Amino acid sequence: GTAPRSPTSRSLEGGPLGPGEAGSMSVARVLERFGAVVAQLEGLVGQLCAGPSSPAAVGALGNPPSLAALPAEHEIGQLLRALPQLIGHAGQRDEAGATLASRLFKRAHEAAAASPPVLSRLLLQLHVATL
Repeated sequence: GTAPRSPTSRSLEGGPLGPGEAGSMSVARVLERFGAVVAQLEGLVGQLCAGPSSPAAVGALGNPPSLAALPAEHEIGQLLRALPQLIGHAGQRDEAGATLASRLFKRAHEAAAASPPVLSRLLLQLHVATL
């Protein structure tokens, strides 16, 4: 059997789009939805580093820790693979892509400056993978 899917990944698979939105989402709507998913991803990465028994603390993510050590079916990987469809549904894909890239670079810089080293490293990997 297959592993159960999380509510987050199911919501992206079925599409983060409502009826009639495919191909016609405004850039603002794409940015809103993308930002919500990135915030979920950042929370999941934070959980990987939370506490002395976390995957990062016990070496389950390698040394130094890497998101590449996560199994393919992990929710982080599922969400990352689903993100490109959001830009594909934007009415103005170039504008949406450029704006998203700019915001992700800013988030990556802010996260690196405000986080402990292991979390900072994993967040940077997340933001690069998202780009």
